[in-house]
Amino acid sequence: MRYLITVFFIITGTVFCSGQSGINKKPINDFSFSLLNSLSETENNGNIFISPISIYTSLSMITNGASYGTKSEMINYLGFENDELVLLNSYNLNLNKELKSNKETSSANALWYPKNLSVKTMFKKTLEGSYAAKIKGVDFNKPDKVEKSINNWVANETNDKITNIISDISKDDRMILVNTLYFNGIWQHQFDEKLTKDRDFVKEDGSVVKAAFISENNQLYKRVITTTIYAIDIPYKGGDFTMTLLMPFDKTVKMNDFVKTLSSEKLRSINEKMELKEVYLLFPKLKVDYEIDMVETLKNQGLSSPFNYSAQFENLFKQYDEDLHISKIAHKTFLDVNEMGTEAAAATAVSISRSSFNPEKKEFYFDRPFVLIIKNTKTSNIIFMGVIREPSY
Repeated sequence: MRYLITVFFIITGTVFCSGQSGINKKPINDFSFSLLNSLSETENNGNIFISPISIYTSLSMITNGASYGTKSEMINYLGFENDELVLLNSYNLNLNKELKSNKETSSANALWYPKNLSVKTMFKKTLEGSYAAKIKGVDFNKPDKVEKSINNWVANETNDKITNIISDISKDDRMILVNTLYFNGIWQHQFDEKLTKDRDFVKEDGSVVKAAFISENNQLYKRVITTTIYAIDIPYKGGDFTMTLLMPFDKTVKMNDFVKTLSSEKLRSINEKMELKEVYLLFPKLKVDYEIDMVETLKNQGLSSPFNYSAQFENLFKQYDEDLHISKIAHKTFLDVNEMGTEAAAATAVSISRSSFNPEKKEFYFDRPFVLIIKNTKTSNIIFMGVIREPSY
């Protein structure tokens, strides 16, 4: 199996929710911080932006085709016990419902395989039932036609924002699995474009770059300051989602070291300590294009069996093929953070003025590297997260 592909597109926003009754385990945030920590160590010079939930969903789907040691290793890696594949699928079913419960958010899964092979019935039923996946048998001897079919599907699911994701299919490929996530929303309190100004952003090496900063000093935000961290929630309209910005209190702390201190428990503690207060808020407009093959990152975390030639994927096809393995996990994201309109913001936005400085208001100026998280306010599930070391727009 040459490709397991994770694709998704986002524009700043949010909105979707759902409960997860009956399942006590909720490993997505542990999984999220573990990924970010690993990536921060290896991708330590630029911005990082990932959708942990997309990667998690893709790995969960393909786990249903694994067998023996490979199956056990993948289930354990995803936070469940060896005999809990049914629970893993139920958990993903609820995550999928959460993603699809609002018209502004769309998620889709699809799988392409050579039509001369037959997908096993249980694998097909599980992916269609728990993941709402479209499963398509095609002629891999006509790679150009297959590539066009996949690229058109991806473009349609991402509102034409991602195109030509596949370009080198061969007749030896056995499965291409694709997950798309399109995400679009608006701020609860929109920002006034007239107040957006170029300011200095100080990088980790002390050099300075200019960036366009969004500002606000006349709204209430949930925020907290401790001896180690600045944290603030910027909510989206509807209140179901928020963007959380996190920055070390000590300016000398490197982002790699800061990310290591973060965890699902730490995020829960931060949320509990937050208070609704007026602040001086400043954060950069962002456009981030990020693309990575996740295989080496997952290997570094100890997930090795699925990527070896000795991998066991006997539950994919009725025709046995002992050489099946995952050779690539292409993960691509796009992030756009902006004022999201000016009408509502113009009514409340006031330019920051030192002449009316209020000492009770704390400054939350994200003018140096920070962590960005987009999460569901009801379930706290992390949908997107990243490290911003150099903003641009």
